[in-house]
Amino acid sequence: MSAYTLLQPAEALAQSSTSSEPFHILSKCLLFQNFDEHEWWHKSGPMLAKMLAAAGYDLHRQCMHLCLYALHVVPMMGPFPSIGQNGLYATRFTGMGTLELSTNFVPSRTTVRLSMEPIAFRATTSPNYCNRVILGTMLNRLKDVSIAMDLSLYYQLVERLTLTDEEETTLMSCEKTRSTPFKSQAVVALDFGKENILVKLSLIPTLKALVTGISDSELIFSAVEVVDEDRQFKDALAVLEAYCISLPNSASVRWVCFDLVNPKTTRFKIYLLHMQVDFHRVIDLWTMGGRLQGAEIMAGLNLLRELWDTLGVSDEQHGSSDEPNQEGKPRHPFPKIYMPLQGISEMIIAKAVSTFIERHVNAEQGRSYIGNLSSFVPGLDLNKSTRLQVWLSFSYAEKTGPYLTMYYN
Repeated sequence: MSAYTLLQPAEALAQSSTSSEPFHILSKCLLFQNFDEHEWWHKSGPMLAKMLAAAGYDLHRQCMHLCLYALHVVPMMGPFPSIGQNGLYATRFTGMGTLELSTNFVPSRTTVRLSMEPIAFRATTSPNYCNRVILGTMLNRLKDVSIAMDLSLYYQLVERLTLTDEEETTLMSCEKTRSTPFKSQAVVALDFGKENILVKLSLIPTLKALVTGISDSELIFSAVEVVDEDRQFKDALAVLEAYCISLPNSASVRWVCFDLVNPKTTRFKIYLLHMQVDFHRVIDLWTMGGRLQGAEIMAGLNLLRELWDTLGVSDEQHGSSDEPNQEGKPRHPFPKIYMPLQGISEMIIAKAVSTFIERHVNAEQGRSYIGNLSSFVPGLDLNKSTRLQVWLSFSYAEKTGPYLTMYYN
C-alpha cells in the first residue's frame, strides 16, 4: 500500500525551502521558559544559523551550536530589549542588547563567534544592580554540558577585577557612583570551532577602579602579574606597561580578556581605548611607539595600511575611537587593531572586506562575503544601511597570515 500527498504550489515551496534549515527544524521542538527567551531565539537565531552555514559548518555542527545557544546561552541573556521598555539593566554592547555576533577569517578556516554579557532579570528588578551573580552561574552551566574549559583563572581574577560585596555596597551608597550608566563587569565569548568550543572571559574593572581609586590599568597589570606564576608574560607585560604610561590622556586601558583553559596555555588580551585616531596613531599603536620591530610587524602594518585605504576611511572620518588590544605572549605583545565602522555604507565596507579577504585570506570566503552578508538580514539595503557591520579587527602573524574579524550589530 502507498499514499501520496498533493500539496498546493505555495505549500510545497515553503516546505522545500525551510525544512532543511536547522533553525526552523529546532524551532519546532524547542520550548522557552518565557517571552524574552522566545524573542531572543527568534530574533537572533536565524542570523546565527545563516552565519554558521556561510562559514562552512557541517549540518551536525550547525545543529549542535544552535542547540547550545538556545538551551544554555539564551536563558542567560535577560530581558529582550524592545521599544517602550525603560529602566532595563544597561549593557555596554553596541549590538542587539547584550548580544554581539562575529565572524573570524583566517586562511585555514572561518569561525563564527558570539559575545554577550550574562544578565539576570534581578539586575533590573532588585538590589542586584551590578549584575554580579549570574556570571558564575553561566560559566558553571557551560562546564556542566561538557564544554572543555578550566575555571581557574576566573576564580583567581574575578575578585581582583570586579566588585566584592563590600565594594558594591560602597558603590551603591554614593549617588554619584550609583548613577553610573553602565555597570558591566564581564563579557563571555564563545568561539564555535569546527571541533570544539573555546570559551573566553573579559573582565572590566571600571567599577572597581571607581570604588578603590586604583586605575583600571594598574588593576589589570597587577592581576595578570599575580596569576602569571611562571613569569611567562613578564617581559611582554613590562613592554606594554611602559608603552601605556607614554600614551596621551585620550587613550586608556579598559579591560582584559583571557581563554578559560589551563592557565599555562592561556592568552591575555589587554584592550586600550583611543578616542582620536589617524593612521599615524595607528602606526604608533601597532608598533607600540617603536618598541615592536621586525619583518613580521612591518608585514602586518603594510597589510593594515592596505585594508585602511581599501575601506576608504579618511583620518577625519575616523576620529571617533579605536580599540587596539595587545595579546600577551611569552616573548612580546601581539598587536590587534579594532576599527569602528558605524556611519559607513554597508556596501562600501563589504566590497572592501570582500576584496581584502579574497586577496589575502581565503578566496572562496572573499568572493561569497557580500552574498552571505545580504542573507544574514533579508531585505536589508546594503547601499543605505550603516548599522550592521560595526567593528572590524585586524592582526597578523607570519605563521598564520592575516586575521580578520567582522562584528555585527
